Amino acid sequence: MNYQFILWLVPLACVLHAWEERSGDWKGWTEKAFGLRLASWDVFYATSGTLILAAMVGALIGWRLPALALTIPAVLVIHALSLHVLPSLAQRRLAPGTVTAVLLYLPVTVWALYGAYLDGALGPHVVVISVLLGVLYSLRLETYVFTW
Repeated sequence: MNYQFILWLVPLACVLHAWEERSGDWKGWTEKAFGLRLASWDVFYATSGTLILAAMVGALIGWRLPALALTIPAVLVIHALSLHVLPSLAQRRLAPGTVTAVLLYLPVTVWALYGAYLDGALGPHVVVISVLLGVLYSLRLETYVFTW
């Protein structure tokens, strides 16, 4: 069986996650909790839209270039842990976006990796490249989102 279809859950998870962050005023929460300022909601929309489009491109590419296809799932894990799970633990309250980060981002990423493994598209080099690209993408994304 071909498990590339799992990659189409990634953009869906991104849409639902962005909705949770926006409806929960993630910008306000981040500013109050950590003194970090989001550039603006317009930048939030632009970066969220870019992430969704990149996830769709990854789904279209599929296992032909698995390291690229799994880059956005790597971004999702980085985002879930660094901007939701760890801050929620530090603040002892849920950050907006934590529910979809835990219930969608993490399981969808695990499922995508498992699907790649079952289809013979996952090797150590794929994991390393996708994680490195995910880190670079995440760092670049955060430079747009936050004003320092």
